[in-house]
Amino acid sequence: MESRQPSQFPPGMPLEKALSRAMERISASGVQYPDGWFDRLVRKYSRTGIAYPFALIMAGTPRLAGHFAYARALQQEGLFLDYGCGCGDSVRALIRAGVSRDRIRAYDPDPSVVGLGFDLYRDRAETCGLFTVSRQFPFRTREFGCVFSTLVLPCLGDDREFWEYLGNARAALRPGGIFFGTTMGHYLPVESRHPQSRLERVMTAARFAECLAQAGFTRVEIVGEPVVRTFPASLVRAGAAVPVVRNALRQVFARFPGINNCNLFVIHFCAVKEAAPEDAGSWSGITGQP
Repeated sequence: MESRQPSQFPPGMPLEKALSRAMERISASGVQYPDGWFDRLVRKYSRTGIAYPFALIMAGTPRLAGHFAYARALQQEGLFLDYGCGCGDSVRALIRAGVSRDRIRAYDPDPSVVGLGFDLYRDRAETCGLFTVSRQFPFRTREFGCVFSTLVLPCLGDDREFWEYLGNARAALRPGGIFFGTTMGHYLPVESRHPQSRLERVMTAARFAECLAQAGFTRVEIVGEPVVRTFPASLVRAGAAVPVVRNALRQVFARFPGINNCNLFVIHFCAVKEAAPEDAGSWSGITGQP
């Protein structure tokens, strides 16, 4: 995974608004901010920029606990990896849920988004040992009982990074371990889209299931849902849901010409690293969306 380059915030969601809403959500979990903290962060990130604005727009809204495989993941033995952790919302959610810090690891190639998480949660001293920032995937094979990953695929630059990402997730798992998370899906098959769209990483649910199987995962489960339903309540209010959400998605997918945001949906997935050779190639199915 390559680190991301700074980009602009989407129309209708400038830095100040995104930061204010993120701090409002995170303060609801018990984080307290000193006087002037908001202004301090505005000055800092106006100067340095944020490599991935969507990380701030979604900060404080971990989808981990709502994932259909979450309870199953907590029952897995071994370590838990948040792969492409961004601001680390899911790491803090695990800690609040009582998961031992000794079990939690988090990785992102971009130091700026991890640092943004420290600024938002004000817990650098307490949690910095859980995070690893590196251009290269840093973990050993068969080290984790489960690997969680959310909204990483749209950030990958090419097919090499995509297959490397899946390969790293599988290699890091112990036999019988699970890979689960959330990504964006698209209703249209790749061959029917703009020839220069580079949307291979935003694919149909069926194609993503095939890719997981090709990467060596088994018992693939996928549940799809509309985009707006997945976004936090603060983005879906007072009739502003559609323009704000779609503007945010336009920013995320700005590199892809020819995209139609109305064709996007959310993929929640879970797959298993086979415990025995005879398991290979099996998968259970897809529900919710095509």
